Order: sequence, then C-alpha cells, then structure tokens
Amino acid sequence: MAESIPPTNELKSHGFIQYRISPKPGIPLGTQAKNEAAIYFDFNPPVLTNQTLTTFDNLIFTDPELSDHVHVEVPTATRQSFKQLGVDVYPNSFSSSLHLKSAESPVTVSLCDLMGKELKTMQFRSSAELPLGELPPGVYYLKFPGLHRVMKVVKQ
Repeated sequence: MAESIPPTNELKSHGFIQYRISPKPGIPLGTQAKNEAAIYFDFNPPVLTNQTLTTFDNLIFTDPELSDHVHVEVPTATRQSFKQLGVDVYPNSFSSSLHLKSAESPVTVSLCDLMGKELKTMQFRSSAELPLGELPPGVYYLKFPGLHRVMKVVKQ
C-alpha cells in the first residue's frame, strides 16, 4: 500500500534560524572561523548547508548584552571621546560633512550604515573633510580599521 504525501505549500515551507554569538576574549582581529550545518528532518539523511566564513575584523553592529569584549565607541556630544582614539571627528551630529584630524598618518576611514554596509571610504593624512550631504538623516558608523575602532555619528 503506497503512502500518500499531502501537497506542499512551497512559500510556507521555508523557515529560518536566528542566533547570536559572542567571540571569546582574546581572539585577534583577522581570525577566521568556518561554519556549516547538517539539518535533520525526521529519519531522513541530513541536508547540508553551504559553508560560511566569518572573519573577526572591524566589528560594526553588535548587541552590547552579548559581551564585554567587543569595543564599539558610542561618543557623547563632546569631541574628547573621539580624541581618545587618536582621531578628532567633528561635529557630531552633522548636517553636510565631518571634519577629521589625526596625528597618525595615513588614516583610513569608512562610513557604514547600521547594517555594516560600507557607503564611503577614504584615506587621509593629518586632516580631511568627509562630504556627506547626500546622505539621509540617521545614525551611521565611522570605521577606523587601523585603530580597530568604530564610532557612531548622527546626520541631522
């Protein structure tokens, strides 16, 4: 006797898994971790996922409840919190551009949205102006790879 399988609704048969991780203390930037999964449905053979590669470098967006070991600068309205990183960034909040100054040279800076997508990257020596008038108002992150730091900036 043949077993009958009910019709499948393709659109409703897809799912997802959401998880959060936090790196162990002391993992150097640039460390890579490969990951894959085998998903089991009942007693059928596993379905293998694609292998992913995670590089622990320039962390942009993280949940602060996960770990004390991820350092994301969230500056106050004063310029002093920026200067502690070796870079002076002003004004924050800004309307059309940011001014950057650094004693170190050269400095690379990337502007990222809240999802970590790089919108603009530039390199400067001692000082520069980063024109951002075309951006919509909102919260952005400045990423300084050489300093291993990220700073939040706000466009009015």
